[in-house]
Amino acid sequence: MADSNQSSGDFKVLGTFVGIIGLLGAALYFSGWIYRWVYYSYFNLEVGNLNLSSESFLFVPIQIFFGNITSFFVTFFAILLTFFLTKISLLFGTQLLSRRLWPFNNRLQNWLSLDSSLKTLSKEILIVGWCLFILFQVSSWGGTRDARRDAVDVTSKLPVVTLIIPQKYPLGLKIDEPFSPAEIDSKSYRAIGDIKRYTDLRDERESSDEIWRLLAEANGSFYIFSTISEKVPSRVRPVVLKVAESSAELLILTSESSAP
Repeated sequence: MADSNQSSGDFKVLGTFVGIIGLLGAALYFSGWIYRWVYYSYFNLEVGNLNLSSESFLFVPIQIFFGNITSFFVTFFAILLTFFLTKISLLFGTQLLSRRLWPFNNRLQNWLSLDSSLKTLSKEILIVGWCLFILFQVSSWGGTRDARRDAVDVTSKLPVVTLIIPQKYPLGLKIDEPFSPAEIDSKSYRAIGDIKRYTDLRDERESSDEIWRLLAEANGSFYIFSTISEKVPSRVRPVVLKVAESSAELLILTSESSAP
């Protein structure tokens, strides 16, 4: 009998642990999805069209909540705010039920008194609701902040891109000097972005002041954009180009733009 009770207790603890892990995973995935949705919406892209891995949504919240000292304090404040709002809401709800402030309150109170589990469920729904609200707000804030950071030329952490494309696309700079190897005709191609990265490979000294960065690579396409100045108003969004991988003759990625 004692062994049966102990086994039942162990299963109860295990079930509680699994439930907590499940709720934590759901919260992380929700936060990661909201962050990615807001981030790519800043660049007028739909996160669902980028085919991002499900695992990436679980790891992004680490950056949202603990990426830097500001994120840490925002997370700490969000936890306190969630606790405070939940306590106030539960207290306010209890007062409403006890004082019967509306005509249907008596019927509602009788309904809740039929089963204590209904009271527990209502409290859990309230707690989950506030947690989702705070997670949404914090994740949205993080997505907007990081998108603006990456859109600005001097603060962006995205890789600088130099893309060589065929001449038929009316974009980029003309390349005056021949390519290496010589069998590629320079008159048939143009360059987008920091062409000095390409010319440095050929010991040339040409350059472009325009800095392009790689936003994403998905569905056989590169998403690149020209960074904006930090003096540009926050309402301004960079223009994003979608270039098919089959159209790119050469792609050069670097962490920083070349020196002028």
